Formats: sequence, structure tokens, C-alpha cells
Amino acid sequence: MPQLSDFYKQAKDFIEHHLKLPESGEAILEAELVPYRTGKSKPESMDEPGGIYYKMLESLKNRQGFENFIGLDAVECMNDILFGYDPIETHKTYGNDLKDGLNSGLFEKLERQFFGKNKKFDIKNPKNAWVQYTKGIISIARFLSDFQDAKDKGYKKFCGFIELFSSNADEHVVAALPMLLEKEIDGYGFALACDFLKESGYNMYCKPDVHLLDIFWQGRLLTKKINTSASKPSSKWRAKSATRL
Repeated sequence: MPQLSDFYKQAKDFIEHHLKLPESGEAILEAELVPYRTGKSKPESMDEPGGIYYKMLESLKNRQGFENFIGLDAVECMNDILFGYDPIETHKTYGNDLKDGLNSGLFEKLERQFFGKNKKFDIKNPKNAWVQYTKGIISIARFLSDFQDAKDKGYKKFCGFIELFSSNADEHVVAALPMLLEKEIDGYGFALACDFLKESGYNMYCKPDVHLLDIFWQGRLLTKKINTSASKPSSKWRAKSATRL
């Protein structure tokens, strides 16, 4: 097992040279390290336009292959369709069941908004990216509606819920949160749940994607190389991956 200082240097070198970062790459890396250097892990942007709902939709869009169909700027173009990213109003308008999102007009509104900018919409194909994304929109709205009310525009209840897990001393409890989000939200996997939490400012989570696995393998933090396309990581590995080094 390498010293963490040596591992940090190896990982930074791998990111800078092997992933061929653009000229702005160094600034991106530095920005990602700020929370760790300052010790600030509490989100500072939950009250920004869109808040948590917006962030969860952005993370859902990062599902493998989705950006080729959904588009990089798709979520910011959904403001009117999703009532200013209000999960309660979205939930009330488009229904509770995932199939309701396809039958209540949401899919058709998205099709009118984005048709021609991306690949074709096919409501009859359950594997169509927009069909799956529409289900995700409904699923996230339904989930967040359990935490938000008219007096809680800052999602205080939801933030408190997250912190029950994220601030726990037991790393297995910390790792249980993305597993729960994976179960509750249609289209979310463990990695996307970690991605949402990380992007929301909870720096004890990281997205265990293929690049991180390569870094961990090259840095000898993994005892065997994991093929994420062949199988799902074990719960033991996921618990370790979800916690900060």
C-alpha cells in the first residue's frame, strides 16, 4: 500500500498526462481540490436556481451514452417544462407513476422542445434515451417531493437527510446513501448517485468511474482490476470507493 502523498502525486500525473487534459485542466483540478483543502464539505449551492432537482437531473444526464442523445445544455432548457425545477409542481402535473410521465404530456413537451437538436424520440422503445430520461425526471420529482414543502424552498429536510449518512463516522453508513438513491431513483446507479453528491459539495463521495479505477489500480490501492462493464462492484468495494481517502 503506497503512502497517500506518493499516491496523490501518481494520480495527479496520471490525470495530467494520460488523460490529455485541455489547457484549462490544471484549473479544473485545483477547483476540485478546494473543498478538501478548506475542510468544507457542506453544500453551498443548494439555493441556486434549480437547486437539488436541477443537480440531480444533471447527474442523471451523465448516465453512459445519454449525453449523445440528451445534449449538454438540455437541463437548463427545461426550466418552463419543469416549473422552475419545482419537484412538487412537476410531481403534481405529470403524475406519480413512471409510466405517467410518458402519458401525461411530459414526453411530448420534451419532444417539441428538443426534437431536431438530438436523436429522434421513440416513445414505443423502452430503451430510448428520452424515454428513460423522462422516467428519471418523474422519479426524482417524486422522491424529492417527500422532503420539500412550500416553506422549505432550500430543501433543508433533504440536506438533513443526506447529512444523517454523510456525517456518520461509520464508512458503511456513508456508503449506504448512494445505494439508497440508486434504489429510489429510476436510472440512477451507484456511480451517478455518488456523482450527484460530489457535485453538490459532499466531498466524502467520489464517482467510482473507469478513470478512478485505473488510478486506484495503477496506484496499487486495488488488489485486482475491476471491469465495471462486466459486473457490478461488490458492496465492500463500493463502500470503500464512496469514502474519502
